[in-house]
Amino acid sequence: MKKKQRVKERHVSQLRKLIGAVAEQNGEEGTLPMSFLPVRAIITILSVAAVVYGVVVFGSAAVVEAGLFQALQSMFSTRDSEIAAQVGKVLFGLAIHFGLMFAALAVVLYCCHRSVRWEWKKLVARGNEEVATWKSSPKEASREAVEALEAYLQENATLGKPSKVREKVEAAASSVGSAMEKVSKEHEIQKRLTSVEASRVHALRRLLKLVLKINGRGEQLPKSSYGLRIYVLITVAIAGIVIGLVSGFFQYLKLFIACLVTLQLNVAIGYLAFIWPFALIWSLPIVVFVVVFNWHRRETFKEWKELLALADREVEEWRQTTAVPAEVAELQKFLKKAHKYY
Repeated sequence: MKKKQRVKERHVSQLRKLIGAVAEQNGEEGTLPMSFLPVRAIITILSVAAVVYGVVVFGSAAVVEAGLFQALQSMFSTRDSEIAAQVGKVLFGLAIHFGLMFAALAVVLYCCHRSVRWEWKKLVARGNEEVATWKSSPKEASREAVEALEAYLQENATLGKPSKVREKVEAAASSVGSAMEKVSKEHEIQKRLTSVEASRVHALRRLLKLVLKINGRGEQLPKSSYGLRIYVLITVAIAGIVIGLVSGFFQYLKLFIACLVTLQLNVAIGYLAFIWPFALIWSLPIVVFVVVFNWHRRETFKEWKELLALADREVEEWRQTTAVPAEVAELQKFLKKAHKYY
């Protein structure tokens, strides 16, 4: 029985490379969907480091603070039932917290795997779009790159598709799947009406800048606040970490978790009643980050609409001339795809 292939990072990277080669031949470099490989790598490293740190902290709390080894020696030497009950509580607490940590790590790793599949599907759709566009108006310069892309897509057509067992489960729940698919499509359409990928904005800005430079109207290009918005997001995230450290929230949280591990519930409840104001203060940067992120999305889409309107006016002016520069032709091709998608 042939083993089912899973979508891996190397598949995504190779497909992105092939699509990038075709997009570069068509003058559309920089328009690919954003790669989440660095984000996945950082999240995975931090998650594994957090679990290792948790194991060390909880283990040291049980061994040093609770005196686990000494309690075990006393239990085996004296056969005291009270000591045995205390040891059992400590081991039970360790088992619960270790189980929760590794379960959380499993969830994070699964989400990373799902994001790989999601990125693969996005790139496959983009690759098929590039192949279809080339076939409608072939260009000899990009023939080799398109053929390589098409061959790779055909070779890996089964990647990311559900197994036979999963297909049977999905067939049994087809009505629910259809409803969810409908909701997903409606959400995708609504998303296109309110947001846009930053890479597409950058690509449109680059093409529009070249066209405006030909007309000597480069100063008409609207200024971008993308760098400022990213700076604000990073600043808010760092501020949240600093507030957590300065206020002592992270330290109190560590003590609270240590009390839970050692099953000192009365002390843990006392810490919980003490740290909730610090938790409330620390939640403020999270709320601010969410607000700033939504503002960033709205401003990106607003910038996209402004650039799109300006590009449409420029293309309309050039249609009245007989000789159309290559830069304008590339902008026309980009606008055709943009209006079709958004």
